[in-house]
Amino acid sequence: MAVGHTMDDHIETVLMHLIRGSGTRGLQGLQPYSRWQNLAVIRPLLPVNREETAEYCRRLGLSPRLDASNLSLSLLRNRIRLKLIPSLKRYNPRIIEALLRTARIAADDIAFIEDEAEKIWDGVARKEKKAIVLDRQRFLDLPAALKRQVLQTSMAKLLGSLKDIEMRHIEDMLAATAKPAGKSLDMPEV
Repeated sequence: MAVGHTMDDHIETVLMHLIRGSGTRGLQGLQPYSRWQNLAVIRPLLPVNREETAEYCRRLGLSPRLDASNLSLSLLRNRIRLKLIPSLKRYNPRIIEALLRTARIAADDIAFIEDEAEKIWDGVARKEKKAIVLDRQRFLDLPAALKRQVLQTSMAKLLGSLKDIEMRHIEDMLAATAKPAGKSLDMPEV
């Protein structure tokens, strides 16, 4: 499935994730290719901004539909688009380039950490029926970034996706691994 997300949507997503505290994974924003449930999602317009797509439509005599809800300040994305980004541009006129750079670096870092976690998975964790079992000592010896990734991978393997799992859940699990056995956590129902 191809979607019409532009660079503007990408920047808004990075800022939404930053505000929500999603961690490095959220800072990578929208990716050119991703999976959503069983669908492959491609975003061919990420390199162009909203104004460039509007100009292209004008040149071809096309009249794109404007969703009136995009003007409502009740939605976080719209407040970011209409209020926060213009405000940030007063602090840094090149904020878009800075956020794009941050997203690219975050995506590179996440790709590396995912590869490293995949390499060590079999020595640290295993799936048993409806549970993930960690080798506690090997897990505790990992750097924090790999611990987080192993926990995220564990949740994805267990649940089929990370749809309702937020970074705060991963941080709670990480904190629990350092405590004595017998502690429990409330996680989203999935």
